[in-house]
Amino acid sequence: MKFFDLNDLTKFDPGKMHRDLLYDSPNLRVLSFNFEPGQELPVHSHDADSEVTLMILEGEGEFTGAHPMPARAGQLQIMPVSEPHGLRAKNPAAPAGVHHDHFITLLAFFGFPVFGYLLSF
Repeated sequence: MKFFDLNDLTKFDPGKMHRDLLYDSPNLRVLSFNFEPGQELPVHSHDADSEVTLMILEGEGEFTGAHPMPARAGQLQIMPVSEPHGLRAKNPAAPAGVHHDHFITLLAFFGFPVFGYLLSF
């Protein structure tokens, strides 16, 4: 049995999205992604016969790739991992020096094991 308190895993990096591999097995992979405003998970796909589930826990942005649409807390997108998919956190226009709290926290569930290319994100 594995247990995670996602409140303890919310880490942000102003230079790039933050990613944590929470769980990995031959049947399931769970990753947590945290994005500052404007950061993104580049559109990509995987050569595998499985699905990916992208669940927005907090914030707002846009699902990108084969099925672009707005993304906000409480939404879930499920598709074959072979279809292009990605995510971009909302980047609101603001006067210089004004801080915005727009960010996004995403959980991703896959049905195949980790491959080395994930380390390049």
